[in-house]
Amino acid sequence: MRKFGIAIAIATMAVACAARADDKPLPLEPAPWAALTSPEAAVKVAFEKVCLRAMLGGQPIGPIAVANRLLPVDPRGAGATPDDKVWRLASLGRVFVVAWKDGSCSSSSERGDPDILSRQVLTAVASAGVALRQGQTYPADDGGSRVAWCSEGPQPWVLAIVTRRGAKGRRPAIVTTLFKAKGDAPAFCRSA
Repeated sequence: MRKFGIAIAIATMAVACAARADDKPLPLEPAPWAALTSPEAAVKVAFEKVCLRAMLGGQPIGPIAVANRLLPVDPRGAGATPDDKVWRLASLGRVFVVAWKDGSCSSSSERGDPDILSRQVLTAVASAGVALRQGQTYPADDGGSRVAWCSEGPQPWVLAIVTRRGAKGRRPAIVTTLFKAKGDAPAFCRSA
């Protein structure tokens, strides 16, 4: 009877571990020292190494964020809800990655030139083999813009880039959000 109990306990632990496979830690990446002072290096980590890798690979964001040396933080500090998950990168400016409840991934940096960071993000997506075309552009706060970039076909990849210029206080210079549309391309993917 005791062997039966041990077998049940082992089976229960195996099922519990399998159910938590998404939480399995990944090996740590080298410390991104340049991200401490360089907005471009910080965006490379937050967008390219975390959001882009997780979304295109269909992988959970959390283990990738932690492997890239981001630390989990209170979601409210990044403007998210308690249902969302947020990680922060050590940097002179606030750099966040947000795993939204809807499955999308955002990255933000409060420092840097918005034009340079936008080009960097678009180059990273193109280098990953995703061809995007510009959709609609809307004005954003502080003289910036909100631009939609979308791939072709059904269930396209959608990248929203929000930039701000001359932002006063603690506001991001750039915010990116990447997701796979669940159906046809959203209306904002079509040029105005």
